[in-house]
Amino acid sequence: MSAHSRIFTLPQSGGATIRVQATSVGRSLADFVARRPASVIGACALILIILVWSSTLAQLEIDRQETLETLRRSDATLTRAVAEHTVRTLKGADQALLLLKRHYEKSDGRLAIGDYARSLVVGRVFSQLGAVDEHGSLLLGSTPDFTPGDLFRSENFSLHAARDTGELHVGTPVPGPAAGTLSVHLTRRINKPDGSFGGVAMIAIDPGYFSRVYSELDLGHDSAAYLIGTDGIVRARRAPGVAKVGENISGSLLAEHMRLGDVGSFRQFSPGAGPARHMSYRKLAEYPLAVAVSRREDEVFKPFNGRQQWYITAGVVASLLILAYTILAVRLNRARKSNPRTAAAGVAAS
Repeated sequence: MSAHSRIFTLPQSGGATIRVQATSVGRSLADFVARRPASVIGACALILIILVWSSTLAQLEIDRQETLETLRRSDATLTRAVAEHTVRTLKGADQALLLLKRHYEKSDGRLAIGDYARSLVVGRVFSQLGAVDEHGSLLLGSTPDFTPGDLFRSENFSLHAARDTGELHVGTPVPGPAAGTLSVHLTRRINKPDGSFGGVAMIAIDPGYFSRVYSELDLGHDSAAYLIGTDGIVRARRAPGVAKVGENISGSLLAEHMRLGDVGSFRQFSPGAGPARHMSYRKLAEYPLAVAVSRREDEVFKPFNGRQQWYITAGVVASLLILAYTILAVRLNRARKSNPRTAAAGVAAS
């Protein structure tokens, strides 16, 4: 060995100390279990019960969220279909109005409106087709018992007389030709050759038509469907429901949500002790209207409630089994300690 070489002594590993400490901890734990077996068994049982109910509640929440998501998707599809049908109906009415407006303007008010109305199959969807002059007098009408009338005070006339918007106006429900009936008037302004106000072309839709369409929807028991203007006035509805045709619900939660977005859904609590309802709505892209559907929450969640009952029952049964096993284990341990022969046999075996 060189004179310059040195021998370094490495410190011994602490593995032996760790093993001694681990052995000491293991003995202490074994002593604790030996002294208090009932406490250890009870703690293990409690942990198992907590795990059972944690997993049960987590699964219930997942199932509830999936049910809500399925409901939202279903209502979104439903409101989209209803909105598209409503838009098609309104476009058909608007095309009829545009033709009537052009014919009226070209004929200087002389138009065989009866023949024109029959070509539009008035009566199945549209209850009335007519024209109002610049003075507010209803000069043309499609019904056989038509009589000229004064509409100067009507909302539609005042709006078109004030300015030419160039757009279709969807009026609020007004009394129809038959007693006790309501009609929704769709109107367009008629102009004179110089562009000044010449009257109003109008077509009336029976709200019952939309109500019959909504009645064909499979929404479940005590559900409702509405056609609502952005002004908050109900144009049509599928009974049963709180809102009636012509009612102003601009202060409702539905109207508040409609002001926040074009499409949405929310939960609404019924006044008194009634069940909560789930509501979805969709605004029409080309008209100041929206369709909405309302369902009872207890009806929607009926399948989920059945699964929830099963989950809770399974959790209760599992908890009772764990509790029964715990009681049995504690009693067996006490019986073992109280029997000297059993205890001696346990000592000899060790």
